[in-house]
Amino acid sequence: MTMLELYILDDNFKPIGLVDQFTSFIWTRKYYDTGSFSLYCDAGYYSVFKTGTYLYRSDDVELGLLESVGFSQSENGEKTVNVKGRFLKGILADRVIDKVQNLSGKTGDVMIRLVNLLAVSPSDPGRKIPNLACAPELGYGSSTEVQATGDVLLDKLHALGKEDELSCRISYIQPAQSLLFEVWQGLDRTQGQSGNSWAVFSDQYENIQSLSYITDHSSMRNYAYIAGAGEGEARTVVTLDQTNGQPRRELYVDARDLQRKKDNDTEMTEEEYTAILLQRGKEKLDEYPLVETFDAKVNVYSNLEYKTDYDLGDKCTFLNQDLGIEAETRITEITETYENGGVTISLVFGEGQMTIMQRIKREVTR
Repeated sequence: MTMLELYILDDNFKPIGLVDQFTSFIWTRKYYDTGSFSLYCDAGYYSVFKTGTYLYRSDDVELGLLESVGFSQSENGEKTVNVKGRFLKGILADRVIDKVQNLSGKTGDVMIRLVNLLAVSPSDPGRKIPNLACAPELGYGSSTEVQATGDVLLDKLHALGKEDELSCRISYIQPAQSLLFEVWQGLDRTQGQSGNSWAVFSDQYENIQSLSYITDHSSMRNYAYIAGAGEGEARTVVTLDQTNGQPRRELYVDARDLQRKKDNDTEMTEEEYTAILLQRGKEKLDEYPLVETFDAKVNVYSNLEYKTDYDLGDKCTFLNQDLGIEAETRITEITETYENGGVTISLVFGEGQMTIMQRIKREVTR
């Protein structure tokens, strides 16, 4: 691992401070969510953090958004600053889909169009996020029909991306001091392909120092009734079956907000309206998955090198003799912890468990 350099930037991306010593720095990257960070350092940095806007590290494309700056003094007089925040993609949670948007195309392209409509080139100039541009549409994902209104923009992006195993980020283009929204997908590093080098995590290869494994189907749903426009017996209801031979576990989705009218005031065909109802059903079933999570602390001096042989979003092979498990699963979270002059890398493979707040939000929006 190279030496870590942390720069404090103002709102014009001008460096106003360099943190070269700290007690603890935790940088958590997430594939289907927004990353976060936490930094503990000497109180001498307090004033510069209070005036700063971003945290920049020279070895990463994402910026940290400085959101919380705290000060503490211990009984022995030791003074410490604690800085916390999300990755810059979190600013997309400050935009809502205020009007009905009917979009079709590849999932990744739809995500880019939403950001362009609401944050890059909006009809209301006050909604434009300064210095932000969208990357070209690259056709990631499958074909989809989407109608959206009232959603938080970032939540909608995450829901769309998860369905096709896509992620999104806002990258900092350092030489130009600009921001770029892009949709991306991790590499396939499983043993069943030959296009990329393999990444196999196993107790046999001694590249895992500690491990926890959870499988939980208590909240899983695999069959949806999606109820759209209309009243009583005239209400349109479609079903989505994702049981794949397993016992049916049903979910009712109230989608009455999905309208039959297009932007030009013409009526959708039954096929078009069914498509957007099924899209809503897919997004809601994705909120009730079978949870299967491998949480592993990896050996940074093993046969696999971080960001060279594996990275966030990569689909890897996971083997464990004790559990009798062989799985091909995606790295959905990576936590880098820098403390006491050393670094630890912790990985989460697969579908993580929901937080209490995520569960509440899921039930409210069902």
